[in-house]
Amino acid sequence: MGFYELLQDNEIIEKIYRSEFSSSFVKISFWGILYGGISFGLWFVFHGTNFFWAWIGMSLFTTYKILYVYLLWYMNAILMTTDNLVFVEWGGFFKTKSIRVDYWNLDEIQVVRVGLRSFLSNYGDLYFMKSGGGELYVAHKVNRPNRVARQIEAYRESQVDAKNFTEESALKNLLSSMVQSHVKEHGQPERPENKEQISKIREQRTESREKKESFRTKITNRFKPDEMPIEVEKELDDEGGIELDLEDK
Repeated sequence: MGFYELLQDNEIIEKIYRSEFSSSFVKISFWGILYGGISFGLWFVFHGTNFFWAWIGMSLFTTYKILYVYLLWYMNAILMTTDNLVFVEWGGFFKTKSIRVDYWNLDEIQVVRVGLRSFLSNYGDLYFMKSGGGELYVAHKVNRPNRVARQIEAYRESQVDAKNFTEESALKNLLSSMVQSHVKEHGQPERPENKEQISKIREQRTESREKKESFRTKITNRFKPDEMPIEVEKELDDEGGIELDLEDK
């Protein structure tokens, strides 16, 4: 495959995505016809003479050009692994770079197609957007871009869900181990064993509540204005009037 040296321990490649092959096929055909024709002409004209080695050299050069174009298509790929998305950038036989993108840092994948040829050949650019905004990576001329985007997004969701479940399970295990360790060192919490202890605890709780209520009542009455009792006495005089007698008690 040529990609295993880029993987981490226990990492598995699920799928490999590449650019469309039509452009590379055109280049391979061009170099094959051009240099292959020159090589054949040298062999046909100068076969058996000192130009034989020139034919050998041209043949090797033709093979190199064709192989280079093919590997340029083959090695520049997107690896969907069990851990990350790995973008491989192959610039030559001794020049390879890989970029890793975590699934949980990836928010969405945008598909961009420009030109009639991109629709006819079914390729497009993929913009991998990060959750906080901005671009993580741009892959150009990816073959069947819509299908690639759907597959990567579906796999990303499954990996993120699996990670969240694993973290929740790990937290539960951690809490369980802490409780077991505490019980082992300090023993189980003491519980009241008879009715007298239970009754005593209840009385203490009731007394505490009564103290709180009493304190709350004192505070409320402290800021309430005093009420003055007033006695009203009515007397009718001869003229039918009403006389009010107010007396403070």
